[in-house]
Amino acid sequence: MNDVLKCIDSRRSIREFTDEKIDENELAVLLKAALHAPSGRNDQPLFFVILKDDRKLSDFKNFLKTGNFYNAQAILFIFERKEDHLNDLNCGAAIENVLLAAESLGLGACWIHSARNRLNEEDSKAFMKDLLKFDKEYVALDAVALGHIKGLKPAMKPRNMANDKII
Repeated sequence: MNDVLKCIDSRRSIREFTDEKIDENELAVLLKAALHAPSGRNDQPLFFVILKDDRKLSDFKNFLKTGNFYNAQAILFIFERKEDHLNDLNCGAAIENVLLAAESLGLGACWIHSARNRLNEEDSKAFMKDLLKFDKEYVALDAVALGHIKGLKPAMKPRNMANDKII
């Protein structure tokens, strides 16, 4: 089995992270994985920010008070550069790239969709605009918690393959 298929098979959502920081080079690999995701018409309508600064991470977690980021040592945010009816799909492709890249690096990652609505509320937008030093408005699509895995990786849950087949 090749390395990509091994990563697909072994990837799990990680919800416990150590306090160990993620290496800057590894963060660059994760950002590149997001940037290299396919997008409709190769329009590249998304942009990505990885928040790793301790103080800003703490400020973010204290402000948001929704969605659990599991002691993440970094958070990848996915934003719209421009509106596109395919952005949810574009976002999903970018996140899957990041999840698989994290797995390949021996890092843990968890897609945190529960924060999406809160990130787009007016008070959150003002807070995030200041926190991330944005010079214009944004629409947040999703987030991914990143870190070093604490403890054992969870076992794979059984897959329901009742209707899956090759004909």
